[in-house]
Amino acid sequence: MDSWQISYYLGGTIAAFLCWNLGWLYYVPIILGMVMDITLSSGLLNGIDFRQFTAISGFLYALWAVVLSDVFRDRVEGVATFALISLSFFFGIYPSLTETTSDPRRSIELATGILKMWMLVVVGLTLMVVVRSVASKKGRSGLGDLIVNPRKRFMIPLGLWAAIIATPLDWIPIIGAWVESNRFHIAASTLVWGWVVFEIKFYLQALYIRRKYGL
Repeated sequence: MDSWQISYYLGGTIAAFLCWNLGWLYYVPIILGMVMDITLSSGLLNGIDFRQFTAISGFLYALWAVVLSDVFRDRVEGVATFALISLSFFFGIYPSLTETTSDPRRSIELATGILKMWMLVVVGLTLMVVVRSVASKKGRSGLGDLIVNPRKRFMIPLGLWAAIIATPLDWIPIIGAWVESNRFHIAASTLVWGWVVFEIKFYLQALYIRRKYGL
């Protein structure tokens, strides 16, 4: 186990603990994500075509983002989400799944492309949530609402994680090559520790209220 994995598992464990009271929609996918990483690291999936694996796992993450974002409550956002998923699938994911190849390197390239397409969907959903919150004129709106609303603030690290995976990073001065080669490790740590940073304040706040009022 290297330092990247230690960082990911430690951050994921703390994040799941902090999100426990928010409900299964938050902590179950965090735990499943760590289980999936352990499975991949163990070598149990060696020899299989990772295209199917990334297509399914990427879809599940995109579905999780759809549920958290609640985009289908609005007709415009619902249509935009359907169009985004359809375009990603038919012009990126499906062609990569159906391409015939016996080259393991090519298979990994196609699997990476499939994952990046699903991540673009997650990024798009996150942007919809941010724009909706900032533009909203009802109730508590703006950036403050992004932090106070559990679903919205939970999507911010999710969107950052997806953006790091989907966006080329070798253009960054000096460290670009290093960042590009470690993009998946950086994305994973950003995801779990981002949740920790966003949730710890609200966890401590809820703990204080429960202790003060005996709830």
